[in-house]
Amino acid sequence: GTLCSRSVAETVDAVLAGGADCVQLREKDASDGELLTTAKLAAERCHEAGRLFIMNDRPDIAQLAGADGVHVGQEDLSVGEARRIVGPAGIVGVSCQRIEHARAAVLAGADYIGVGPVFASRTKQRAEIPGLPLIEQVAAEIRIPAVAIAGIDRNTIDAVIEAGARRVAICSAIIGAGDIEGEARWFAEKLGGLTP
Repeated sequence: GTLCSRSVAETVDAVLAGGADCVQLREKDASDGELLTTAKLAAERCHEAGRLFIMNDRPDIAQLAGADGVHVGQEDLSVGEARRIVGPAGIVGVSCQRIEHARAAVLAGADYIGVGPVFASRTKQRAEIPGLPLIEQVAAEIRIPAVAIAGIDRNTIDAVIEAGARRVAICSAIIGAGDIEGEARWFAEKLGGLTP
């Protein structure tokens, strides 16, 4: 939301045009009403393009907006609690800063995990940065989809791929760019040729 160089609608359209498979909305400063309005707009645009829309932190807003699912952190609702709200068909992802978190997420029935922070990022201050070694551990052991998160840009993407990541979440490097669509396309093409 607040880091976008353009409106949320324009940003979502641009990243989808660039080839993003999924859009996640993370907005900490909006009221619930504003958040729901933005989430509904993003969900509609993603679904028109045949892509997924995931709401960050808020399974209630995800459900009301018609999102495909929700992403929760270690200190948010549990996977099971989030699933009770988004339903059995809803996607539930969980952030993991340690391999133990990833193992627990699998046992709890998460559909995917976010792995990191891989690097420091502009969007969130974090005390703990497990970095590339966690990507390597997850790639070796975890079989549900894993998405590398935080601080990934053109300069760091190769190291993340070499560590074993096949999916990445990118925020600042795309939504703050002058050419959002072109930047999204660059990353989509970079990841598109990888074997799972």
